[in-house]
Order: sequence, then C-alpha cells, then structure tokens
Amino acid sequence: MRCVENDCCGCATESYPCRGDICSYRHSVHLYCDICHNDVEKLYEYDGSDYCEECLLEQFDSIDIDTADWRDIDAAY
Repeated sequence: MRCVENDCCGCATESYPCRGDICSYRHSVHLYCDICHNDVEKLYEYDGSDYCEECLLEQFDSIDIDTADWRDIDAAY
C-alpha cells in the first residue's frame, strides 16, 4: 500500500518558521506491505497486492540444492 503521511518533526524555530505545505516532511511517501504491514523501502506488485521482499518470497515454493531430487528434473538430453 502506498500512503502519503505528515511526518512533521517540529523543526520550526523562531528564526526558521514552518514552511507549511512545501516542507518535504509534510507529504512523505510511505510504502507498506499488504501482508505484514511493515513500512519498507521497496514494494513488489504481485497478483493485485503490494508485498515486501520477504512476504513475496513466501508466496512461492523454493528449491535448493539440498532438497532437489534428480528424479524430478526432466532430462534435457
């Protein structure tokens, strides 16, 4: 999910007043995973949802060298 949030940090002082709507903190873009709801730097769109990398990988079965069985592999020769 993509959201725009007000991340005002209260940096205004008497000599440096608040810049209002032109302040970059006032309209900060945040990216949230649709599954774990964590605020992340990068999202991946898949099947109509936004996923962080960890949650996206959980959508797929993994095969590594220790679990691969040569009998399940189609012979290319």
